[in-house]
Amino acid sequence: MASASFGDNIRSGFLGKTGTDEAPLDKTYYNILNVSPTANATEIKRAYYTLSLQYHPDRTQNLDDFTRREYAERFKLISQAYCKTIRQKIHV
Repeated sequence: MASASFGDNIRSGFLGKTGTDEAPLDKTYYNILNVSPTANATEIKRAYYTLSLQYHPDRTQNLDDFTRREYAERFKLISQAYCKTIRQKIHV
């Protein structure tokens, strides 16, 4: 029986959606970064850096293989969420 990973519940949210301040990107991007959809670029960047330091593969080498894989997947989702949300804030 496979366990549910962090990405299983939110991966469907990564379909290249775009938005505006009135109708933001899929809220899962903001949920991943733990910021509100109205967060500014500075808040998004701060959240990304905090999470990336926690889940970066180079910082999780002392963990077991399963946990390292989970953290690597989570890091990819955090990076993708950052790219999508910050791009929207900069190009508005």
